[in-house]
Amino acid sequence: MFFEVETFAGGDTEGQADGPVATATFQFPSWITVSPSGVVYVTETFPNGIRKIEDGVVSTLIGRDDGNTDGPLKTASFRGPSGIVSDRAGNLYIADQANHRIRMVSTSGVVTTLAGPSGDLLLRGWVDDLFDQSLFVRPEAIAIDATNANLYIAESARIRRIPLVFQSGVDVKAVRTLAAVGIQGFADGPPTTAQFNSPRGLAVMQTGDLLVADTKNFRIRRVAPSGVVTTVAGDGTAASPTDSSEFLDNRPALQARFERPSGLAVDPSGMVWIADGSHVRMYSPLANTVSTVCSDRRLHQQPIKFDRALGIAVLGGKVFVVDANRIRILTPHED
Repeated sequence: MFFEVETFAGGDTEGQADGPVATATFQFPSWITVSPSGVVYVTETFPNGIRKIEDGVVSTLIGRDDGNTDGPLKTASFRGPSGIVSDRAGNLYIADQANHRIRMVSTSGVVTTLAGPSGDLLLRGWVDDLFDQSLFVRPEAIAIDATNANLYIAESARIRRIPLVFQSGVDVKAVRTLAAVGIQGFADGPPTTAQFNSPRGLAVMQTGDLLVADTKNFRIRRVAPSGVVTTVAGDGTAASPTDSSEFLDNRPALQARFERPSGLAVDPSGMVWIADGSHVRMYSPLANTVSTVCSDRRLHQQPIKFDRALGIAVLGGKVFVVDANRIRILTPHED
């Protein structure tokens, strides 16, 4: 498999200009999601922006005022929006990092606080409880499962779960810690002893397992529904972006090296796509290998270089990558 790469929106210029994708500009775009209808949403964490790309036009979905106001899009405000994901209906869920809460944007254009305290007080902490009684500390990554039954949140050094539907044997819907207790480090094992170090990407596999881009551990980790954590890719050593031998195809997964794994996405075939600094990587759970997105046919020795690959999403056979101040599309082709 080889890939063609093209710019979908944005360019070399940094800015906040809306308009046609060829002239629109972005300022520190970070995370990305694509709705089932093909609408692309991008967060700009530092300038509080949430952008929408539809029918070749970029627009600002929510104003850049710093705040935590719920309500209609024209008056709602965020503070450091980061991870973003769309459900099957097109509702958006956003990790509102500096407000320490999880927000929802409905298809009717209304913003509500889903989990964490609402209002002006910037309460933070680690509390598992009812949605409005739970506390978070700078939630960053977010993912949703295929049935739209659960949201998963990565914050600091732990993984949280937010049920979106009532589940059998559970009396109330409440935020719960799925894995790790907030101690930065590296450890596989049961949920109460596992450790992460700056998990910045999440994706749910068809099996129901959660994958985590454990950024500062240079690994991809798997969290089972029970909360047990295992490492599936990466040997824990940072890859050198100038060492081409580290980006060859079909490296055994646990011998692979990553630069800075961040955004994760899983396509319908089960392939896992990883935004990894100056490269985009592919982890195949079936083959248990890691490869790198390349532009040459057959030999696969010309990795496509990115300025700063961060967020990533897949839809309809295309891979959307946030790369510095632009959004790029990768189109795979069979050799």
